[in-house]
Amino acid sequence: MSLEPGSSLGPYESLAKIGEGGMGQVFQARDTTLGREVALKVLPEAFTGDPDRLARFEREARVLASLNHPNITAIHGVEQSGDVRAVVLELVEGPILADRIEQGPMPLDEARDVAVQIAKALESAHTAGVVHRDLKPANMKLRRDGTVKVLDFGLAKAFEPGSSAADRSALPTVSLTAAAIQMGMVIGTAAYMAPEQASGKPVDKRSDVWALGVVLVELLTGQRSFAGDDVVKTLAHVIAMEPDLSRLPGDVPPGLAVVVRRCLEKEPAQRMHEVADLRLALKGAFEPELEDSSATLAEPRRPRRSLALAASLVAEVASGLFVWDVTRPELEPPTPSVRFTIDPAEELLLLWGDSEVARSRDGATVVFQTGAFPTSYLAVRALDELEAVPIRGTDRAVQPVVSPDGRFVAFSADGAIYRVPLEGGTRTTVAEGPFRFVGGLSWGAGDQLFFGRSDDGLFRVDAAGGQPERVTTPEPSNTNEHHIFPSVIPGREALVFVVATTTASGTSGRLATVDLASWVVSEAGLEGFHPRYLASGHLVYVGRDGVLRGVSFDANTLEVTGSPVSLLSDVSVKQTGMVNFD
Repeated sequence: MSLEPGSSLGPYESLAKIGEGGMGQVFQARDTTLGREVALKVLPEAFTGDPDRLARFEREARVLASLNHPNITAIHGVEQSGDVRAVVLELVEGPILADRIEQGPMPLDEARDVAVQIAKALESAHTAGVVHRDLKPANMKLRRDGTVKVLDFGLAKAFEPGSSAADRSALPTVSLTAAAIQMGMVIGTAAYMAPEQASGKPVDKRSDVWALGVVLVELLTGQRSFAGDDVVKTLAHVIAMEPDLSRLPGDVPPGLAVVVRRCLEKEPAQRMHEVADLRLALKGAFEPELEDSSATLAEPRRPRRSLALAASLVAEVASGLFVWDVTRPELEPPTPSVRFTIDPAEELLLLWGDSEVARSRDGATVVFQTGAFPTSYLAVRALDELEAVPIRGTDRAVQPVVSPDGRFVAFSADGAIYRVPLEGGTRTTVAEGPFRFVGGLSWGAGDQLFFGRSDDGLFRVDAAGGQPERVTTPEPSNTNEHHIFPSVIPGREALVFVVATTTASGTSGRLATVDLASWVVSEAGLEGFHPRYLASGHLVYVGRDGVLRGVSFDANTLEVTGSPVSLLSDVSVKQTGMVNFD
């Protein structure tokens, strides 16, 4: 049985065949119930008896149903009549992207806009755990209003973090067998396959990054990066040949050209990990900001006192790592704004009880935990680099903190506190412990480390090693109270920290200060976690509701002098009160 104009499938009346889509024919049809036109993607009758093809077709329906994004074709349902099965899809009118590219290179701004929309679609899919695996211009359409629609997730790989080997073995793959080529599973796709996919190796979201990089080069040049007389030769070019990026137009910014090259690294580990990075690069996030040429040298700069305007760096990860670099005092030149994504290993225990991110005081580097316990470790990423580097000697490390001079990183591991050079090396024991749980580390002047304990108060120890000295003692009458998250107030012998109370429902926190000269502890009248003092004269902290707030604070009197202002929402707060923010 096949659909012909005028025939029906359930409430859908076929109007015309409009093309081939991955594993099925595509028909334009009318929904006689709702009075709208849709697309029906029908599995050919010849394959209805093939269990593998049928399973992949049904999987496509489930994958599409899990995605909801304006740049991804929407699914309306699934229909079956006899041996005919079809997915009911949003009807997208307009030319396919491949037809537009055949007309010649796109202007830079138009190519940027198209690529940004594709990247947004992939970001949404990757967040849902879906890798497209068949991204190419023939799988995208341009609507008349300029909207780009990514089509055909028919070869998508929906993965779950806890899937078993048996589950993964049932996931769709692309191999280079003669049967596969004959079935058309590779033809038309080879030029956009990542090298690992072309070699039959496992693929992940970095394979989509490669494909989007290839598509972007094609948008800008109007030419294919990898071409051959047949599928095998094309795949050989993908695996062995470097793309010729000298063909990129002269108006492509240098920063964008570098990012495109990083998208097309043969080794996935060396490739850009996130399409979000490419999206930001397309918007100019990695290009240097130029001063206004109309300003004169004698014209004084206006001080930027608002916390909302003072942030010059935010690094965001879907899993909830936040790094915030605040503008230096107003007499120093402003730091250029940089926005980027950190991609820890997928196994990173972000719901664990520790803090896993720290920044250097100069804002030049970010240190974060990656890998799955017990093989976790710390990695460091310089903001002028795209890749993070593992720090040797940080096995099982959590709670990182960078020394004020940026030369060392201290951390907790195996119930003790250690430090290593930032470039890695042999770990030095700072405090032997054992500590049941270290609740935050802060590195102050005089090479002193301050840390909290989940079952006790705050302590300090010489960073070169020694016996910890008590700084605060929790209220003896409250056995559920403990002091965590110490943060040194630079230029002042004082700390801001959290008085935490743990109950069966979770951990609550109250901000407090301690004057290290008088040992006086004072509560600040604020509820929250992970406080940090800023040189602008503010405290920033995160509430249990996941809102990052700022408030004016007098470092001399250790008193709050204003009302809190909300700065950022949806920051992840763990059950322990730990927050991935610095």
